[in-house]
Formats: sequence, C-alpha cells, structure tokens
Amino acid sequence: MENTGELLAEKLRVEGARTVSFFSQLALERWCQHVFESEMHEVWTVRDVLDHLITSEELLQPFFHMIASGGSGVPVGFSIDQANDSAHGSLSGITLEAALARFASCREATATFVGTLSSAQLAIVARHPFLGMSRLEDMLRLLILHSSQHVKDVKRSVTK
Repeated sequence: MENTGELLAEKLRVEGARTVSFFSQLALERWCQHVFESEMHEVWTVRDVLDHLITSEELLQPFFHMIASGGSGVPVGFSIDQANDSAHGSLSGITLEAALARFASCREATATFVGTLSSAQLAIVARHPFLGMSRLEDMLRLLILHSSQHVKDVKRSVTK
C-alpha cells in the first residue's frame, strides 16, 4: 500500500516547482499587472499573488503541525480574509528572486513535513480557515489547488 503522506508530498513538490517555473518566466513588466480585485484591497497584482501564496502557506504551516499532533486547527473566529489583509504588502521589500526562493523553500518545508505523516494523522479532523472542519489530508490537497488556481488567475490576466 502506498504512503499517502509521501504521495501528497510529491504532489506538493511538483505543483510548487510548476508555480516557481511559471512565475520565473514572467517578463518584468507583467509583475505590476492587475490580476483581480478584492474587498480588502482593490487591486491585486501578479506580485501580490505570489506574495499571497508565500504568506498563506507560511501562516498555515504551524497549524498543520499542530493538527498532526492532535490539535484543533485554527481558532474559532479566525478570519482568513483578515489574515490575508494583514499580510498584503508585507513582502514588498524583498526582490522577486528572493520571493521565488522563499516560496520554494516554504513549499519544500511543507512537503518534507507532509512526507512524514501517517494515514492516522492525515485523517485527523480539525478546523481550517476556508474549509471549516475537515481532514488534514483535505487541507493539504487544498494547498496544492490553491497555488494552481492562482497561477490560472495570473495566466488569465497576462494574456488579456
């Protein structure tokens, strides 16, 4: 029987590499391109999207560790919109190269951790800021989808 933690870790690595490759190939003038609007911040640029992928994964990592140890997940009342709003612009002072390296490092840390998880740990149900009560495995699968969805958002904006 295959180890689900190891399979998820590989999927995280593959999607992470795709994400880094995509952003690395963007022309410099594309980084200020408008991608979408939100209630908290009227305009999200390509750079904002990359920064969001970094800060959101960094925010979730401690919760994943806590859940794997039997914790309950994010606190009741935790607002993902508020967390995203607070983090918006927090990485604007680092270079694009540093941001890409930070995403790659963060994703590798997540994948390394996930590769150690047992089936019992992946089955733990806890609170996720978007999914609500769900299995740790589902939270990690959403992390994979999160980056791929935002890459699609950016692709749509840069091909207009």
